[in-house]
Amino acid sequence: MATDEKARKRLWMLILALIIGFLLLVSLVLQLLTSPIESLKLLLGADEEPMVNELRMDYGFTQLLQETDEGYTESLGQQYEGVILKDGSREVVYFNQLDQR
Repeated sequence: MATDEKARKRLWMLILALIIGFLLLVSLVLQLLTSPIESLKLLLGADEEPMVNELRMDYGFTQLLQETDEGYTESLGQQYEGVILKDGSREVVYFNQLDQR
């Protein structure tokens, strides 16, 4: 009876380990699919990191808006509440990322 209990525990531990391993593998694949450049950055050396950052900026993966940028200073403090864009058949309400809301 004790051996059956041990065998059952081992079987459950094996099944649990396989399920956890599978979930980790799936999460690794999803991470690589959703953020390949960040993953690439981890694999490269420190001298290659600026090239990865430049690649991210060039292709729009990162939108770093600095407080000194012209676009930031132009729209700082402007309110777009109630602005409705009419182009074609739909009205679109415009919300700026820099609005205080």
